[in-house]
Amino acid sequence: MENMTFKQWIKQFIDEDSPRGDFAQDIESDVTFPDTSKRGKVFYHLHVMGASREAFSAFNDVWREYKAETGEARIYFELMLENGLSVFSEFIKEKEAYQFFFKLEGLKAEFDILSEPEGNEEESLFLIEIPTMKYFHYRNLDEIIKEIERNNNIIPFPIARKKQM
Repeated sequence: MENMTFKQWIKQFIDEDSPRGDFAQDIESDVTFPDTSKRGKVFYHLHVMGASREAFSAFNDVWREYKAETGEARIYFELMLENGLSVFSEFIKEKEAYQFFFKLEGLKAEFDILSEPEGNEEESLFLIEIPTMKYFHYRNLDEIIKEIERNNNIIPFPIARKKQM
């Protein structure tokens, strides 16, 4: 899927009965919609065309999905704690950053996205802040996901019931 533009990618959802499908239909009917993989150009076009709040919301959601599948650009990715300490920082493919983001969402992990890539490779930064982690430096994103999964699966020790007499 390398080099697939956003307009080409979104066409697969035209028949879907959802906000993403509605957005895909709107794009298909807009002959002036830019055939690009640059977020800024799409965002600007939506703004100029007077897109609704719902359209911008749908765009933000599907843009992340698009980049999770097609983002080949290398970006600087940093995961940091609330206190500012970095636990992982490295240049990775954009799609890996978005895939990590979706895994965090799927795990219902607590996090904040402080910065997302804007399409300019030299200045692209994906910065995520999380409350706490056990270690300070991880070798890869899978180690982080495994730790979050372990933390989410902690089952509290049951409180003993009082015996009835």
